[in-house]
Amino acid sequence: MTAIRQNLAGVAAVVADLSSNRYGNLTAVTGPTNLHGQRYALAHTYDPQTAT
Repeated sequence: MTAIRQNLAGVAAVVADLSSNRYGNLTAVTGPTNLHGQRYALAHTYDPQTAT
């Protein structure tokens, strides 16, 4: 999965982008655009030896 798209009544489609690493772990989330055109971003890191 690379994006979540939701269509809301009277509003353009809302999209959140997702990224994952080669193990399928979630590594980044970029949320939908707010009223000011800004998007929040979260980055996740994992232990390099166990990938958890």
